[in-house]
Amino acid sequence: MGEKTLQLDLKGIPVQKSSLDGVTLAKVAEFGRLWKDEGGLILQSVVPELLQVSRTRLTQLQDEYHDTRYFQRWEFFGRYWFSKKELVAFSKINRSGGRGRPSFSRLVQITREDLPS
Repeated sequence: MGEKTLQLDLKGIPVQKSSLDGVTLAKVAEFGRLWKDEGGLILQSVVPELLQVSRTRLTQLQDEYHDTRYFQRWEFFGRYWFSKKELVAFSKINRSGGRGRPSFSRLVQITREDLPS
């Protein structure tokens, strides 16, 4: 007989119940809930490329907008994540600066470097 799987709301990805401890399982469930609520979660390491700002400027923006939801972040699996919904809303603000359009290949490269193999 096959192992029972626990179905989480992560686009139907089955997770082997025996392969996760209770704390990890709770974090995966919380990650899935936030993913759904926020329209996706974006790794902190790719946010500067998406917004076309430097990492230093991202830190400054977090300080400037600390009293808003724009740069609220969560820690999961040893990485920081931002709300896609809020970053999209922030990107629509008419603001000066920025370097142009983000590079998809650079986003993939950053993600590969940041996430463990």
